[in-house]
Amino acid sequence: FPVTIHSSGYNFRVAYDKLLSNNKTSFSTGAMYSFSSSHVELLSEYLRKSDGQYVKSDLLSNDFRFRQRVNNLRFSLRHVFEKGTSISGGVNGEETHIYFDLYQTKQKVLKKNCLRSRSSVFPCTRISY
Repeated sequence: FPVTIHSSGYNFRVAYDKLLSNNKTSFSTGAMYSFSSSHVELLSEYLRKSDGQYVKSDLLSNDFRFRQRVNNLRFSLRHVFEKGTSISGGVNGEETHIYFDLYQTKQKVLKKNCLRSRSSVFPCTRISY
């Protein structure tokens, strides 16, 4: 089963942390961007016994591209009441896009190009003592 995979991708992150003038409160913010892409070609063959030749199996062979993009933003605050006691809270937002393209298939597919997108926000709170 010869398989050829071409993959590429990159990530980018930035962060900023700041202690406020009261020296007890700090905030943190950041962002992330990630992209990945893969082109996969799978050639499946079986040995035909009658003549000893390898024959391509269209049902098991495939050629497709998969791409994913993720965007992320975060923000949080932290306040220290006394040594060992603090409270923090923040929000993390993420957006994900997925793209899938079947270039060659003998299987039934509802759509040739599929694009899915999802956005989420995750609040968080933490108390330490």
